Amino acid sequence: QYVDGITMIIIVLNTLIWVVEAQYEGEEFGHYVLQDGPGDSAAHFASRSAFRVLDLIFDIFFLIELGFRVVSTPDSISLATFETLGMIFMALLSIAEIAMLLCQHSGLHVSEDVFHYVHALACFRSLRCLRTLAHFKGPQLLLKACQRFLHSLFWAMVFLSVFMTSSALALANTLFTYYGSSASIDDRTWIWQRYGTTFRSMYSLFELT
Repeated sequence: QYVDGITMIIIVLNTLIWVVEAQYEGEEFGHYVLQDGPGDSAAHFASRSAFRVLDLIFDIFFLIELGFRVVSTPDSISLATFETLGMIFMALLSIAEIAMLLCQHSGLHVSEDVFHYVHALACFRSLRCLRTLAHFKGPQLLLKACQRFLHSLFWAMVFLSVFMTSSALALANTLFTYYGSSASIDDRTWIWQRYGTTFRSMYSLFELT
């Protein structure tokens, strides 16, 4: 139970840092797409390096967490459960991210496009925040045919917010590879204006819902 609590706190922190990271990266790509001139390259490199270090720390933590669960509660780990398959998939993504970060640190070339795609998939780790909601009465009422309307409505909005945040993070990170493509400047500008940063992406998804 204590491990679950600590893990949920780390997942929330990880998600918040991803929000800031995607917002910052999107703003930097905005300078490029809108042709406002290059930003401060030294500051951008330093910020990106800091975010990459934080990503590395979180990836290592979640690998340790999975190893701890396997060792401490082997009977509860079943390959037939969706949750376990999700944890294994996220662990593989963490290993891929760690490998790419170490390669970059060693001076080896790693495609930024590949890194953004892997990072976009890893952003769905934030959906594990939903496990935290199982400890509250509201989500239980929601899953029991909305026995209390106001409580259920509130927690429905919380669920929707979690899904929107995860989708916005994945979408923003995926589209980072598009801004440097050979597409027309008008198309890239249109995409960036709606999905270029975390908050632009979230607002566009909010409009869709």
